[in-house]
Amino acid sequence: MRIETKITDITYDSITEMTHFGDALLLSDKKAVDAARQNIASQADSDYMDGEVHFIIDGDVFFEGETTALTWLWLDLISFQERFIHDVAEITFLDSQVSFFIVEKEEGYQLQYGKTHFTFNEENIAIHSEERRMESQLINKETFIRAIEEGFIKYREFIVKNQLPISKWQWQDLLTIKITER
Repeated sequence: MRIETKITDITYDSITEMTHFGDALLLSDKKAVDAARQNIASQADSDYMDGEVHFIIDGDVFFEGETTALTWLWLDLISFQERFIHDVAEITFLDSQVSFFIVEKEEGYQLQYGKTHFTFNEENIAIHSEERRMESQLINKETFIRAIEEGFIKYREFIVKNQLPISKWQWQDLLTIKITER
C-alpha cells in the first residue's frame, strides 16, 4: 500500500479576476512548489490548500480524494488511531461530498468510502439519490501504518523544505508530530 499526495495547480488571472484550476501535481513534480505557493495565495487564508490524496493498494487506486485543506487532512490521517470511535475513524476531506473511514478489524485495517450517486431526469433535475459504499480489502496493520507515516513524512518534508506559507498553527502541528522508526 502507498499513499500519494497531489497539489492542485491553481492560477489567478488578475486582469480577468478569474481563478483557473489545472491538473493535480505529484509532490515530486518540478512544478509542484510553484503550484503550492499559488494555491495557498489563492485561498481565503493560509489554512487552506487544494489537493488530492490517492490510496493505492496492490498497485490499484482504491480511492482518490480531493480536499481544500490538504494539511488538515494529513494531520487527520497521521492521527487516525486517536480518532477511533467504536473501531471507526472518520477522516475529513474538507469541501468534498465523500465520507471516508478507516475501520479497525482484528486482522487489519479496512478503508471505506461512500459517495452519493444521483439520477437526473431530462431537465437535469435530481430524481433519486443513493449512497454507495466501497470497501477495500483488509490491509495489514503494520503495512497500513507505515504507508500513512511515509505519506505524512513526504508531505511534511515538502512543506518544510520549500518553506510554504501555511498557517503558524499548521506549522506547529506538522513539526510536533514524532514518528518512531519501525
